[in-house]
Amino acid sequence: NGAFGTGGYWTANESAINTANTIFFSNGSNNPYTKTNNTMSVRCVK
Repeated sequence: NGAFGTGGYWTANESAINTANTIFFSNGSNNPYTKTNNTMSVRCVK
């Protein structure tokens, strides 16, 4: 959680970014921006 408080912040942020990626990139969750965000989310929640 760290300085950002609850892991819920990262969950919501990840969902928003994934949604944007799905809209703007035809490959959706396979694009590198989503993968980077997912990795960051896991590290921050732990």
